[in-house]
Amino acid sequence: MRLPRFTWYLAILTLSSLAVAVSGCSRSAGAEVTGIVRFEGQPLRGGKITFYHPRQPGRNVSAYIQPDGTYRILEVPYGQVKVTVVALPPKKKDRTGKGPAKLALPPIPLKYTDPETTDLVCPVRHASQTFDIDLTS
Repeated sequence: MRLPRFTWYLAILTLSSLAVAVSGCSRSAGAEVTGIVRFEGQPLRGGKITFYHPRQPGRNVSAYIQPDGTYRILEVPYGQVKVTVVALPPKKKDRTGKGPAKLALPPIPLKYTDPETTDLVCPVRHASQTFDIDLTS
C-alpha cells in the first residue's frame, strides 16, 4: 500500500520542524570567563589557568595568564567549576638580545595546581562573567 504524497510531505515537514526546535533549545558550548590572577596582592606575571567541570571530565578549558595577570577563557562549562593555577615564568629577552631568559617562578602553593586539592571554585552561570583570583601562601 502506497501512502498519499500529502502524507509524505506532512511527515517530512513534521520531522524538519522537530529537528529545528530541538537544536534551538540546546545550550551553548559554555561561557566566557575573564579576570585577573594575583599572588600576594600582585598580578601573576605568567602561568596557566584551567577550569575543570566535575560532571564532564573531558571539558577542561585552559588559557595562559598574560604579563598583566589577566586571562580570558571561552566555552567554560556551566556549573560549579574547579579552577587550578600553575605558575610559569614570564619570558624576557636577555641583555644580549639573543634569546629568552626565564625568570624565577613565584612560590604558589601546590594546592592550587591540582583539581583534587584546589579550593578555587567558579560558579559559572552567565554567558559572560568575571572571576578574579587572589592566591595566598
